[in-house]
Amino acid sequence: MTSLELVNSSTFTLVALATLAWASFAILRRALKRSPYNGINGPPSTSILGYRLDVNNPDGFHWHAHMTENYGHIVRLRGNVIQDDGLFITDPKALQTILIREQKNFDETDELRGGTNVSTVSVSGKEHKNLRRIIDPAVTSANISKLFPVFYEIGDQFMNSIDVTAGEGSTNIDIIQFLSRSTLEFIGRGGLGHSFRSFEKDSAEYIIFHSAIHALFPTMTRLFFIFPFFESWRNMRPVRLRKALYNAIDYLPWPSARKFKHLIDTMHSTYHDIYNDKKRAFEKGVLDEDVKDMTSLSFKTNASLPESEKFSDQLVISSMSVLTLGGQETTTGALSRHILMLAQHPEEQQKIRDEIKGAAEALGRDFTYEELNALPYLDCFVKEVLRLYPPVPFLWRTTKQDTIVPLEFPIENLGSNSTMDKILITKGTTICIGIAAANRSSRIYGPNAHDFKPERWLQPDGGQLKTYGAYSNTYTFLAGSRACPGMRFAVIEIKLILFVLLRKYALSVTNDEIEWKMGGITFTPYVKGDDIHPCAPVKLTRLPEH
Repeated sequence: MTSLELVNSSTFTLVALATLAWASFAILRRALKRSPYNGINGPPSTSILGYRLDVNNPDGFHWHAHMTENYGHIVRLRGNVIQDDGLFITDPKALQTILIREQKNFDETDELRGGTNVSTVSVSGKEHKNLRRIIDPAVTSANISKLFPVFYEIGDQFMNSIDVTAGEGSTNIDIIQFLSRSTLEFIGRGGLGHSFRSFEKDSAEYIIFHSAIHALFPTMTRLFFIFPFFESWRNMRPVRLRKALYNAIDYLPWPSARKFKHLIDTMHSTYHDIYNDKKRAFEKGVLDEDVKDMTSLSFKTNASLPESEKFSDQLVISSMSVLTLGGQETTTGALSRHILMLAQHPEEQQKIRDEIKGAAEALGRDFTYEELNALPYLDCFVKEVLRLYPPVPFLWRTTKQDTIVPLEFPIENLGSNSTMDKILITKGTTICIGIAAANRSSRIYGPNAHDFKPERWLQPDGGQLKTYGAYSNTYTFLAGSRACPGMRFAVIEIKLILFVLLRKYALSVTNDEIEWKMGGITFTPYVKGDDIHPCAPVKLTRLPEH
């Protein structure tokens, strides 16, 4: 053996021994460390990798939906040799503390912040407040009311594309293909002030941009464990070193990382082009004075702010990304769920159709935003579907400092046979906010919490225990200042699509068996046997014209 070979062999041996020593120390440390949550009930881990795989299981909706009845509202999530225990929380008072009263102590996890900071530039701290200053004016009820004629136009385009495909009589179609186009056009025209020409069959702009958004979250799930590095990378100086490291991804023998970078580059190139077009129009004084979309409103707002408070170009572009990423796939999934639920419940479908017909005859004209939003049974139906099937079933948080959290429902301390009406959540604890689980809690929504009962919403707050959720006593859109900024946007989009569809077609189920898979952050429908191509088949029967 040559001297070089001896050196290489010795180096390899030292690295292997160091790795083994580190792993042994981590295992020993974890084995000896007492969890602060030993006295809290919780499910066993199904993997040596701990609770992450259980929470993120693509087929794990049942695990989430039945968490409160199986283990309560404060649940211990068992860690592994390198990860401490976490908590799964659905208790209303605890969530009020985490999401509203003490939200500064409960930040997004490093993994989540790392991933979103790459895809949206930044969404934390002071910058998050500035992002909301840009987004919020565009998604108020008053501004959406002004945008409603644009939404109506998109609804007509949606129906025209359905009519061309469905023809006369009855036919089976994959409705998700049409919903993806409509949701992107809603966000594009209402949020970005830009049409992706989504309803043109061969629109390259739609195909390229939508493909990037659709692939982003599934790709992110394959890189989840390296996202904490992205948080450090974003703050790296000098900037040219950060850019060099980012560009080096193109040369890594790692397909998922290269694909992730390509998707980010594709989307941000589009955002930059839209932004620069708007900026040139504004500087030339040709931007419409009566602008209503978020991007254009940001220019008008900036013009009225002192120099020290103006929004940076990157911040406005970040707001475009936040609105698009937060609304496209989640709203498409939510709309698919609503339409499939209508197909499964013809009696509910007819109630809504009769309500729409009666209101339309009384008005004798097109509905306004306020009038459509106020249709009582349509509102009940949408609330109930969003309660039972929130598009995003959970979110992660981490504790920045030890915090005592009060409980609505005291829990049993398994170690002392006592009860606790508050718990200490220690610094560094990973928290899973169980949105789907909280929305199905029998302690909150009564013994029929798992039943589909739209009429429950004819009573104030569904007639159940008051919670702190941002949307009608549910956590579907979270709560507090971190509540989904596009909530009103999404709800009226859902109602409008159902409105235009039910006026012309009866919906019924096909012979296909649908499976809902959790990918990234949201649920997507597939026909059983095909986990690759999203599909929401529904039978449409054209109604006779009156």
